[in-house]
Amino acid sequence: MFLLLIMIGFNRMNRDYQSYEYAFLNEYHRESFDFGFAFLVTALENIGMGHEALVFITGALLIFVVIKKLNTSNSINLVIFFYCLFPLIFDINQIRNLFMYLIIILSLTFIENNKPIKFFILWFLAFSMHKLALVYLLFYFLCKKSRKWFVSKIRLLLILSGIASPLIMLMLGRIFPEKIAIYLANPPKLGVIVIFVYVIIDIFTVWWVDKRIYSRMPEEDKGKMEILYRFVWFPVLILPFAFYFIEVSRLQRNALLVKYIYCALAMKYLKFKEKLFVIFLLLLSISVYIVMLVYNNQLELFQYLDENILKYYLGKYY
Repeated sequence: MFLLLIMIGFNRMNRDYQSYEYAFLNEYHRESFDFGFAFLVTALENIGMGHEALVFITGALLIFVVIKKLNTSNSINLVIFFYCLFPLIFDINQIRNLFMYLIIILSLTFIENNKPIKFFILWFLAFSMHKLALVYLLFYFLCKKSRKWFVSKIRLLLILSGIASPLIMLMLGRIFPEKIAIYLANPPKLGVIVIFVYVIIDIFTVWWVDKRIYSRMPEEDKGKMEILYRFVWFPVLILPFAFYFIEVSRLQRNALLVKYIYCALAMKYLKFKEKLFVIFLLLLSISVYIVMLVYNNQLELFQYLDENILKYYLGKYY
């Protein structure tokens, strides 16, 4: 975890770093930020800190989330290992998105404990950092009833979103014309198949694990695991939009850390051979992500892991 904190918290170069650093220093460009993120930037600036402080805070928040969610598990190494394989390289390139979805993951506890006010406070904080948090408001309402009800509503929403996807894309184009234009400029082509495959693998993984552990878990763990289980299912709703732009896969990437946490928490209820099969499924999904990176010519993202101020310092002075 210490090394993971260093990789994220002390990173000093990626696709977004320079543009965000420039916007941090330029009040005019800061206006393009979501209001909560802009407030955080201003607060850090007022106490004499720069963009690198925000990057460090995000890395520290990731470590806090992992510790918080895995305080009853001895398989934290599994989460760190798979997270470093993927989606770490995307998260250091999308710090604001990472900050947002980490807050969303923290808010899941309040869904489990039926504390809506605390959930909405955290959700609003996440939304103030990145507008993508808006979609997770729907997730809250999908967790209010039984799993049978949840699956039926997911199925219904999938059908409706598939039918209405042209209209929804038109509306998004009106609301976010520049952003949608950029996304549509990079059509998914065969990437659609990859998106479908890794969403299906993720759902199958948690479904298979759930079938083995549900009867073995104590009642006090079932609520927590149920919310995590549903969170991994939630990105199935992106599938109709995968035909329009590949960036929609961000919602699925945002669920990967939850999938790893779910599997790590489940390990203590699984037999040895079952554990091995779960690890196989996780490795299978990682292989699909590598295919996606090769297809999109994105393997150079791994090079940004070397752009680290501590690595530079040690190399220069020692």
